[in-house]
Amino acid sequence: MFDRFVTKKGLLGSLVTYMAVVIVSATAIWVLSADAREEVESLAVANADSTQWSLAQSEVEFLAFANAARAVSAGQADPEDARRRFDVMYSRVQTLKAAPAFAEIRERPSVAQSLRNIDSFLEAAVPTIDASDAALMAGLPEMIEAFPPVQKDFRSISLVGVTVFSERSEAQRGAVSGALTDLAVISFALLALLLAVVGVLLMINRASQRQTSEIALTQSRLQAIISTSLDAILVAGTDGRILDFNGAAEGVFGYSREEAIGADMADLIVPDHMRDAHNAGMKRYRQSGEKRVVGSGLLKLEAKRKDGTEPSRVYRRVKLSKDEPYGEEKVTPEVHG
Repeated sequence: MFDRFVTKKGLLGSLVTYMAVVIVSATAIWVLSADAREEVESLAVANADSTQWSLAQSEVEFLAFANAARAVSAGQADPEDARRRFDVMYSRVQTLKAAPAFAEIRERPSVAQSLRNIDSFLEAAVPTIDASDAALMAGLPEMIEAFPPVQKDFRSISLVGVTVFSERSEAQRGAVSGALTDLAVISFALLALLLAVVGVLLMINRASQRQTSEIALTQSRLQAIISTSLDAILVAGTDGRILDFNGAAEGVFGYSREEAIGADMADLIVPDHMRDAHNAGMKRYRQSGEKRVVGSGLLKLEAKRKDGTEPSRVYRRVKLSKDEPYGEEKVTPEVHG
């Protein structure tokens, strides 16, 4: 009883530990998923912010060039300053026209038109910028007059870029959030499945304990019947090996219980001249299940003692059962002698 209590207590402790580990693991998965979602969103936002900065910087570079051109036209700056600012702006525009990061923006009709306008301005300005200082000074007033519409084109591109990247970021966040939500759902489904498995294992364990108790009780009762019976009782498996041998059988056949247990019944009590028929019958039963002596009631058969003599009277009732205490089919000859 104490052993069963300890075993049950240990099993319950293991199950509680198992469930605790599962719950902690699921919680950890959820926390890590949330952290991963935040990190991915941060990276997506950082990437979008960087691209938007590059887009907005194109307008800043244009304004820097425009201020330098006005300063040169007013005689307040060196013409080289205007040329340097123009080169930076020109490089920025080429990036807008060719970089893959801005492909989606360039597909917008308004942006495509603004880029064409800016391109036209640059093509018209390049000869003046590359000319001598005197030619540059002479061409700056006309160039300055074209600044306002060009600035509007740069501003339009920046605003469209903000809209496009906002839509893209929202779509990315939705995809990432959906994927991580699916991960969380799968994790909790796995947790539920594991808990269900634990429940089934508990039920199986309880049924096993109940069955073990019933088998132990049946075995105890059977052993009590066999040991106290006045008739000689032998219990043998289908392989002919003796599984039980009561005290009355010791008196009838002359073998001690220790000698009989595990021995072949045919060698122990079947007369020599009947042994072949007995073995053939047992083999036939094992192979086909055909019974001739088993289940035929009380029979008068020959047997032999340890000293080779035959008991004065031997009646055998041969029964077949699948008794769980022995874990196999058994042939039980009840010998009345």
